[in-house]
Amino acid sequence: MHDRTRIKVCGLTTPESIDSAVEAGVDAVGVVLSPSPRQVAPQHATELLSRLPGYVAAVAVYRHPDEALVAQAGEHLPPWVLHQSDADDFAGALRATAPDRRVPVLRLVDGFEDRMARLTDQFVLIEGADSGAGDPVDWQRASAWTERVRVVIAGGLNPANVGEVVRSLRPFAVDVSSGVESSPGVKDAGRIRAFVAAVREAERS
Repeated sequence: MHDRTRIKVCGLTTPESIDSAVEAGVDAVGVVLSPSPRQVAPQHATELLSRLPGYVAAVAVYRHPDEALVAQAGEHLPPWVLHQSDADDFAGALRATAPDRRVPVLRLVDGFEDRMARLTDQFVLIEGADSGAGDPVDWQRASAWTERVRVVIAGGLNPANVGEVVRSLRPFAVDVSSGVESSPGVKDAGRIRAFVAAVREAERS
């Protein structure tokens, strides 16, 4: 069990959304480099992440990355950016680029428990079958692992349900994207503030 739940907002695409997340008190922000309504080019990602204060972590999100994308991102993104991808499909180039700074993603699909049992990483992000779709996750299925590894819960979170997830699972972190948007890819400052407030209220209770 962790004394404080970290909060990450993912899929940020504008300077305004970066600023809103920082002002709301998040611990990390993510930019998406793979095909998505929230995709940004590596150079744009660098410009966005340059706005972050030192106490907010930056995460570059890849899905099935190829070496060309990794090489392009490496030309622009700072070396302290974290890398995410599928745990079973992690590009060798990413392992070489940031072996200690990657966060694998495991999906709650058939075989999830077996993959979790083989996992050697300190962190793991658990989400639904389709990244970025906002599909709710069977959070109770993930609960068995929150005491064993630093679990980041993603998938279907929003200001209305994140409090219950924090109270019942006590994950290391929660990760939200579509749940704080006014439309696909467009972050809403009020929803980001409400999400952060719900997490902190759940911790107090």
